[in-house]
Amino acid sequence: MLGGGQHTGPDLANTEWTYERHGTKMLCDQETNEKIEMAYHKDEPIVDVCLHGEEFVIDLKTKTGRGQQTGEHIILTRKWLGSSDQPAGYCFVL
Repeated sequence: MLGGGQHTGPDLANTEWTYERHGTKMLCDQETNEKIEMAYHKDEPIVDVCLHGEEFVIDLKTKTGRGQQTGEHIILTRKWLGSSDQPAGYCFVL
């Protein structure tokens, strides 16, 4: 982070991606979380990830995904966890 509160890159340790599958909300593992966050930060519209042995195509604009083999639909959520070096009054817009 640069001075003045300018965010220059993904803060992988403080961003959490979850997805809803079969009505249950699940946390992405660290590798998947980082892959999705990097694509999100680069404004890539789509990223492929493996969840529970199935490849999912994730649409980062709508935060939805579809399984390649089963066609299963998932919904993703991105959560900013904050950081200890965050100045008071700083707001990170998601």
